[in-house]
Amino acid sequence: MSISSSIPLKLRYDSYFACDLSIRNSKFQTHLQTLAISPPETERKMFDLLNEQSLLLNVDFINTFINCDVVSIQALFRNIWSTIRWSNYQNINLMLSLSIPLPHQHILVEITLAQVQTIGALRIGVSGDKHEEDSYKLKKLNFYGSFSKNGSVLAQILPVSLTLTKVINETLSMEGKKSNISGIYIPTYTIDLNNLFISRDQYIRSTL
Repeated sequence: MSISSSIPLKLRYDSYFACDLSIRNSKFQTHLQTLAISPPETERKMFDLLNEQSLLLNVDFINTFINCDVVSIQALFRNIWSTIRWSNYQNINLMLSLSIPLPHQHILVEITLAQVQTIGALRIGVSGDKHEEDSYKLKKLNFYGSFSKNGSVLAQILPVSLTLTKVINETLSMEGKKSNISGIYIPTYTIDLNNLFISRDQYIRSTL
């Protein structure tokens, strides 16, 4: 996709799309690139910074009295399941918050509760620190998605899929200097509320 905004040079009114009011032309381009194709040399460093970014999985159990001892976390990497632990937790104002360092970016994490608990909502997100190196800027990552269902409580196993997509922006210099390149991950959640939550009747039957 390409978006262009051009003003003939003979027109003398100021531009509205740039900090430099004398600029008369601007062009923006965006495209998708398959990971099977090696990135251009100018973007390779940004891909490396994104791949090396340390990520924290942040999970909030909302409107609940549970403690962290009822939560179990397993991670699958290269066909091997292993237990991982949170690096930090808080239990304040009816909300249990866990921060879990992810040992790898391409990983399957399974969060299981010891039994069905009274939990009103779930919030899941990922965070990561920013980093700057020469003309490359890895942006700070901090996003959340919140999930709830009226009249229901959280199920024992949490089937939430979270996919991260690399987004890289290149700003070309108008004076022949190096381009400024920035990068960040954007999230895509795949979730089925009917499996993530159970009804009040299902909860009552599970406690009998």
